[in-house]
Amino acid sequence: MTLADARAAASGRATLTVPARVRRRAQQAPDRVAMRTKTLGIWQEITWRDYWDQVELVAHGLVALGVAPGDRVAIHADNRPEWLYTDVACGAVRAVSVGLYPTNPPAEVAYLLADSGATVLVAEDQEQVDKALEVKDGLAALQRIVYLEPRGVRRYHDPALLAWDELLELGRRHRAERPGLLAELAAEVRDDDVVSLLYTSGTTGPPKGAMLTVGNVDFAIRTLVDDGGFFEDPGPDDVTLSYLPMCHVAERIATEWENAAAGTQVHFAESI
Repeated sequence: MTLADARAAASGRATLTVPARVRRRAQQAPDRVAMRTKTLGIWQEITWRDYWDQVELVAHGLVALGVAPGDRVAIHADNRPEWLYTDVACGAVRAVSVGLYPTNPPAEVAYLLADSGATVLVAEDQEQVDKALEVKDGLAALQRIVYLEPRGVRRYHDPALLAWDELLELGRRHRAERPGLLAELAAEVRDDDVVSLLYTSGTTGPPKGAMLTVGNVDFAIRTLVDDGGFFEDPGPDDVTLSYLPMCHVAERIATEWENAAAGTQVHFAESI
């Protein structure tokens, strides 16, 4: 029995994954607002139904690209809904997410992708794609680079590149072929599954990846959100602004985990 198993048994509560929490909210309150993102000065609402639908498409898209349980998927982007879609999708297919700071230069990108063994990278725009392409030849594990913003990247012809919309279309077709896949994978989840690698700042040496498991995340959510250790009685009427880098655990707690656990409305501004 793992420490997380022991804690769950002691509390009498079964472990819940972040994907399970998001899916439950999509079933129970599909039309409530899960998050908003500002585009061209206008707030766009994303409901829990929308959220889970995007997670499903990304999850199936990743599987269609060959991502298997235990594989690493890196995310190199500013705070935006696609960060959450990808991170939660990784959990849904029992893969491991790896967050990169948007300010990481090419040398650090190369180190983080190599150390984690990431097979897929989700990169925000031309700036982040350029960093990955500069170091890609030295990364044996990296197979695909999915880009969110097409401006400046469309003219590239590297076979590793795939547009976000193309990933979603892959996911749509794969979901139609294997509609029960995510439920099958959810039934196989273990408390000691690693769900994310969070890298240290590297101030005293090369960055080190801290392994967070399903049990770690569930215990953190119960302690910090459900039991008031970090937030006081959060709920669906509470509004939050995402501003720390998403690869930092504090922001993951406040933006993704609190949102999934308490139903808060997360906001992604155009610019901090």
